[in-house]
Amino acid sequence: MSPQDPTPSPSPTIPAPGSAATTAGDPGAGPHLWSCFVPGVPIAKKRPRFTTINGHARAFNCQETEEGKFRWELLREWGQRTPLTGPLSITVTFEMPIPKGASKKQAARMAAKTVSHIKKPDLDNLVKFVKDCANGVLWQDDCQVVILKASKHYSATPGTYIHVRELA
Repeated sequence: MSPQDPTPSPSPTIPAPGSAATTAGDPGAGPHLWSCFVPGVPIAKKRPRFTTINGHARAFNCQETEEGKFRWELLREWGQRTPLTGPLSITVTFEMPIPKGASKKQAARMAAKTVSHIKKPDLDNLVKFVKDCANGVLWQDDCQVVILKASKHYSATPGTYIHVRELA
């Protein structure tokens, strides 16, 4: 972390629940860092779908199940803490699965993170999904995120790392 960049760099080591690095939301202790890992292939936010019923247009969310599972994982990690209320800095790292058809040589390069993930899903849609799912869990509303750092790359263990820092 440099003085110009107040966001933490992502790390595969997640602090134990209740440790000093995970006590976000404790009053009087200053800015905190909270981190978690949500296992599974990262999911991108999809556009709402529309249908007509009796001539009236209706919108529906086709991702309710995925959002529910992701929110459950966040709630499990977050515990009984109340959502954060002030400005936040977040770092999100998406670990995308290595394609099954990749050669051993190519898979090793992907695991070493020397090959960039330049395929769909788009990074902004991945971030949008995380921010929407974290509303009411980690923070009250995603408009509180004033600094955002995001990346995606290949990994043998797909998942999403989320680091949240309260800004004073």
